[in-house]
Amino acid sequence: QASSSISLAHVGATKSEVLAAIHTASSKPFAMHVAAHGAHRDRWTTALQLAEQTELTVADAIALSVPNLRLCVLSACETALNDSVSDAAAENIGMPTAFLVAGATCVVAGLWRVSDAATALLQVEMWRRLHQRQSVSMALRNAQTWLRTLRAPAVVDQLRAVAPPLLQASTGTTVRGVCARGDPYETALCCAD
Repeated sequence: QASSSISLAHVGATKSEVLAAIHTASSKPFAMHVAAHGAHRDRWTTALQLAEQTELTVADAIALSVPNLRLCVLSACETALNDSVSDAAAENIGMPTAFLVAGATCVVAGLWRVSDAATALLQVEMWRRLHQRQSVSMALRNAQTWLRTLRAPAVVDQLRAVAPPLLQASTGTTVRGVCARGDPYETALCCAD
C-alpha cells in the first residue's frame, strides 16, 4: 500500500522536478505513475521524455534508490521494450528492469505504441481497481477486460469523465501526455509534457 501522492504535470514534469519528487516520496512507501512519451533506443539511453525536452533514461533510473517504491506505472509507448542485441544479458535491460534494479517492487509498462485515449481509460480503471484492493495483476487484467467490452458511446462518456482533451484525438488532433490532475484515484506521480 502506497501512502505518498505527488502530482507533476506539463511544465513541472522536467527531469529535475521528477527526480526531486521521487526523492521526496521515497522516505515511505509510495507508488509512481509516469504518463509521458517513451523513446526506445539503445540499452542506456532508452528514456521517458519529459517536459522542456528533458529525459529520464534507463541509466538515470538504475541510479535511483527507491526501496519504498511499491508500484511503478510507466504509461508511455514501448516502455517495456528491452535492447534486443545478440548479447543475452543485454536483452533484460530496459526501463522496467532499471526501476526494479533501483528497488521498485512492481513495474507496469507497455510493449508497443498505444492510443492516448485507450491508455487513459485503461489506467484510470486499473487505479480504480487497485483502490478496491485488487492485486496489480488482477487490476490490470480486469481493466483490460473492461476496456475491451466498452462500446463507442460508453467510450465517449468515459473520456468525457476522465480526460476531456483526449476527445480531440477523435477529430484528428493528436493529444499526448494528458494527466488527469486531481483524478479521484490519485496516481502517485504523474508526469506529462
